[in-house]
Amino acid sequence: MLKVLVVDDEFIVRMGLISCIRWEEMDLELVGEASNGLEALEMIREHMPDIILLDLLMPGMTGMDLIQKLEEQNIRTNIIILSCHEDYSYVRDAFKKGVRDYILKLSSTPEEICSVLGDVAKKILAERASSQAAPALLEVPELDSLKAPKEMVSDEYYAITFYGASFTKEVRSLLLQLITQWLMKHPVSCLHPCLVNGSEPIILYTGFSKTSESEVLEHSLAESMEKLHRFLSSCMDVSILVGISSRCPCTMALNKALHESQKSMNALFYDNSGCIGIYSNLEKLYHNEDTRIGAAFYRNIGEIIRHQHFQSLTEQIAAYTLWVLKEKPDPRIVKLDTIDLINTLGNYLKEKKLTLADMAEEYLYFYQDIAQMRSFWELKSYLDSFIQTYMALLQSKGYKNIRNDVLAAANFIEEHYSDDISLSDVARYINISKNHLSYLFKKETGQTFSDYLIQYRIAKARTLLESGQNYTVSEIAELTGFHDTGYFSKVFKKATGLSPNQYKKGN
Repeated sequence: MLKVLVVDDEFIVRMGLISCIRWEEMDLELVGEASNGLEALEMIREHMPDIILLDLLMPGMTGMDLIQKLEEQNIRTNIIILSCHEDYSYVRDAFKKGVRDYILKLSSTPEEICSVLGDVAKKILAERASSQAAPALLEVPELDSLKAPKEMVSDEYYAITFYGASFTKEVRSLLLQLITQWLMKHPVSCLHPCLVNGSEPIILYTGFSKTSESEVLEHSLAESMEKLHRFLSSCMDVSILVGISSRCPCTMALNKALHESQKSMNALFYDNSGCIGIYSNLEKLYHNEDTRIGAAFYRNIGEIIRHQHFQSLTEQIAAYTLWVLKEKPDPRIVKLDTIDLINTLGNYLKEKKLTLADMAEEYLYFYQDIAQMRSFWELKSYLDSFIQTYMALLQSKGYKNIRNDVLAAANFIEEHYSDDISLSDVARYINISKNHLSYLFKKETGQTFSDYLIQYRIAKARTLLESGQNYTVSEIAELTGFHDTGYFSKVFKKATGLSPNQYKKGN
């Protein structure tokens, strides 16, 4: 039975979550609830929950502060973010820290909450079933207490990790045996092979002098690992990558060095032929700040997919791919751009009462899968497959590709909805007759031009009412192109069931 902790500063939210989760049916145990990060940290130390439902915005210690504390103290758990914001960029930083999923706590149904929680629980159990704490050749204590193995004769070390796309427990065990065998025949001073908590095999490299230059050490180490890699590749039919951490003081906990060796794989992200990644090389390769590089390419994705213009979608992605291959930006940013894109497409599916699971259950874990990808080609293949499956799903549900001229008309509406525009204005803009545009618009979108324009203006009006800004009803009517407050209120109530003022009070 997996243990769950609920952390949110709002009592009603905590009670709502606790009451809607089918605890016994899902084989879950509620070990407690906390109203802030400090309280939660104490409960986590006491109960060591498997899953934490965590609000990001809390007074005192925020959710992000708590995640940072858990990382610093090497407390490993599975976090599901509770967010009030539908904008995925708000929780992007949390995903960098290994967060499993997120729930929109004010709009998710009990079924959706249980579905997210159930998916994470299944993933945890599957990971546990496939792991095995194989005996280590070097006695290694728990990660949070490790300072330096006794065998280390230096006060510094490198961590070298061997990665594969799908290492089973049997493969890890065999790999460790082969590494040990090679080291016995090709002795390299102070190289210690081991497994830590059933993870990928690692080697700890020690015994070098403080005066040794890091660049010389790493070059020599890389040469030895290339020879070892050739030996392993000749013995095993699996793809193996090797990551080398920076030069770490023995006071640094091993898990931090392992994190560096894992991150060093980014050095091979665009190199299809490489097999050795060195952490210190990353600064030489990538200098991009954490900005939304993909925004320039994906800024219209929401409109493109809403209008079902599948050709434009593939063209935008192809343009981004070419740019990435030319500029070779930091892989971390490319992964985040891809996660943002898939999340945007997933939100559109929700509008159509569909989910990523309707495409394939594996896509529910897209953020984890993408975060773990070692090469751009792997990422590109995944994205291409996702887009093809995505378009096939929509087309199977009757959503077809929309013509360029109708897309241009829809874009004109979105740019000029606050103006006094008509069908004739749009027809002149795209240079076709008014009657022909009316026919095409209805045929392609299923709505008349007038209905589409009103619906779009109402959507913008709802956004303004939800913004928390002190707009009057007449100001909102003017900003959204109605220009007649009475008519606006009538149309708004017909569309939403509430008057503008009632809608505003409800938000």
